[in-house]
Amino acid sequence: MQVFKAFMKILKSRFGIAAMYVVIFLAVGFFISRYDDSDELFQQTKMNLMIVDRDNSAASKALTEFLSGSNTVVEGVEDTDDLMDALYYGRIDYAITIPEGFEARLNAGETENLLESRHIHESYSVANIRMLLSEYVNTVNAYRVLGMSSEESYQRASEVLTAKVDVTIAKEETKSGYMRDGAASYFRYLPYIILSVIMSTLTPAFIVMNKKEIRFRTDCSGIRPKSYTLQIFAASVVFVTLVWAVFMAGGIWSSGGMFAGKEWVAVWNSLVFSVFAAVLAMFISEFITNRDVANIVTVIISLAMCFICGVFVGQAMLGKGVLTAARFLPAYWYIRVCRMLDGELPYISRDVMTAIVIEAAFALVFLLLALVVRKARSQGVKA
Repeated sequence: MQVFKAFMKILKSRFGIAAMYVVIFLAVGFFISRYDDSDELFQQTKMNLMIVDRDNSAASKALTEFLSGSNTVVEGVEDTDDLMDALYYGRIDYAITIPEGFEARLNAGETENLLESRHIHESYSVANIRMLLSEYVNTVNAYRVLGMSSEESYQRASEVLTAKVDVTIAKEETKSGYMRDGAASYFRYLPYIILSVIMSTLTPAFIVMNKKEIRFRTDCSGIRPKSYTLQIFAASVVFVTLVWAVFMAGGIWSSGGMFAGKEWVAVWNSLVFSVFAAVLAMFISEFITNRDVANIVTVIISLAMCFICGVFVGQAMLGKGVLTAARFLPAYWYIRVCRMLDGELPYISRDVMTAIVIEAAFALVFLLLALVVRKARSQGVKA
């Protein structure tokens, strides 16, 4: 079992990277599964605003009061250098100057270039405050067109834009019958971490074992090629099984209990996909000799496959052309099984089995290709 022990020793050297991926994923997966429906996840970001009011009118005061409701407004300064210093050192995020004549222009129906603004960096918050100012001006103008007085239009615009609406997300009854929400979220994102952990660990190990020096030593030793291959295969099986078992334990933890009912289909689906990831690592190692390049390829493949196949972005939101291309990747069929288990698609046992068999077929094809390439390379080395 010298080859088995050597291969496991190489895998052990990659344990730190694999453990980092696993810990981060389990932490994020637990957070998503536990707090996915929490109302506290999404809160409006408050910005530190500086408002310089040079108009000092009812309209400018109404605008200042409106912005103060959802942001922190600090006292404005007229000195441009002091204002830029406040922006540069982060004491404020956005500076707004309300010029003279603001109220007159607003009441006249103007909506463009009514305000002056300064900021340092572009961000979502900056874009949000711009949109908020535009909405306020347009809403005031709309109420003015309806015949309301200036003061009334300011008040109504502020009320409309600050009104809160209670939103309830209705879930189909069928979803709860197949998988718990925690399990559904966990298994939907699992392909990315399976690819990342298994490929980033196995691929460098295969590359080391494929080096010419090691092959020459193996050929000179008493180890038969068949035994050599079987020992590497056994070590890979042990590693993949351990990784998969850790993920399943994490799934039980994030789901809040042991798997039940059709959730076991998701378990076996993940096992087949784990096998594919291991075989893909073996296949890639036959063409790459540099471990740093292997890491880059692993990142590209895992991210690209997960984006195209619907791991990060739901398949229902992807275009027809993207989904057509994704059918030629196993992650597409993995996610399709998850969608049927989650109730997003009708659950048909035959379709579920077909998808899992297709994943297994991908693994078998890549395994055969890897063995063919390995045999050709071995014959080339011997020649």
